[in-house]
This record gives sequence, structure tokens and C-alpha cells, in this order.
Amino acid sequence: MRSIGTAFWKSCVVVSALVLAGCSPFGVVAGVGAGVGAATLDERGLAGTADDTVLRVKINGEWASEDPTAFTGVGLMIHEGNVVLTGTVDKAAQRTTAVRLVRGIDGVKRVYDHIRIDPNAGMATMAEDNKIIAAMRRSIFFDADVLSLNYNLDASGRTLFIQGIAQSLEEKHRVLAHARDVSGVRNIIEYIRIKDPDPIPAQEPSA
Repeated sequence: MRSIGTAFWKSCVVVSALVLAGCSPFGVVAGVGAGVGAATLDERGLAGTADDTVLRVKINGEWASEDPTAFTGVGLMIHEGNVVLTGTVDKAAQRTTAVRLVRGIDGVKRVYDHIRIDPNAGMATMAEDNKIIAAMRRSIFFDADVLSLNYNLDASGRTLFIQGIAQSLEEKHRVLAHARDVSGVRNIIEYIRIKDPDPIPAQEPSA
């Protein structure tokens, strides 16, 4: 009974995220099926995906409570409780605060800080980074040998960040090869782990 309740609660997290994103009632109904389906295909599963979504809500809430505008330029990638911070802030003190707040949240395993101090970051830089993300997403999506749902992508200052789970070392190499081929990328920082091998079934002793 406990597992049924947990599964229901995890599904509610996915539904709530869609509603908060501003979906229409029809879009929510259609989106919930797609969202839950994608979550179950993700190596984290529905529960793991929901846990990371809850962490995202908590982090954004902490930042907004501290200062509604100071951290709007900070990017956030979360996978299995591991948080990668990207983007920019205006002052070093804001960077310190952003990292401290994330580290204080229950459920966060590790924090990787790549926040840049850049008070002059503007729309032009953001547009370049968004083009890099879109190009990389297209590249791995159309590669039949890469499970693109298992990867988070971000870019900041033309550095491409990749986080996720590769099915094999070969898949990881393919993903990184795609990253190197994306126009405009100056640097690549990856947090990709190789999927744990399936356990070998126990052999019954012979008679």
C-alpha cells in the first residue's frame, strides 16, 4: 500500500510541474501522459525523476526567498541528487550565497559550482548559449545509438555542460563527439556516468 501511495505522489509531482508551467487543461492531460512516459524511460525512473524535480522546486524557492532577482541568471541541472550550477551572477557574494543555499537543502548529494561573475552578461550571450543547447539536443536526439532522454544539457559563456547516464562507454564517447562538433562551443564539461551493469542471476547449485 505504501508503494502505491508513493507512486501516486510522484505522479502528482509531474502533474504539478506541468500545471505550474502554464499548460492548458487539454495540454495537461496530454502532457501528463507524455511526461510520465518520458520519466519511466529515463534511467532514473518515475521516482528518481520526481525526486530531482522536487529538488529543483526547493532550490528555486530558497533562491527566490533570499533574493527574487539575484539568481535569475543561474542555470540549474539536477540528476540523481547531483546539482550542477551554471550561468552568471553580478557579484561574488551572490555566487557564494547561491551555492550555500543549495548545499543546505536535504536530498542534495553534491554541488558542482560553475557560476561565473559577469555583471555584463546580456541577451546576445544567452542567445549564443541557447543555440548551442538546441544544436546539441538535436544532434543526440537523432542519433539512434544515444538515449537522449538520459541527458541534461546547459551552456554558459559558450561552455557546454552535459549531465546524465550513458548506457555504455561507447555511448558516452558518441555524446562527447557530438558535443565537439557543435558550432560555437569553446569548452565541454561533462558529468556522465556509465550505467551500472545488470546483476547476474544467481546460479542454483548443481545436484
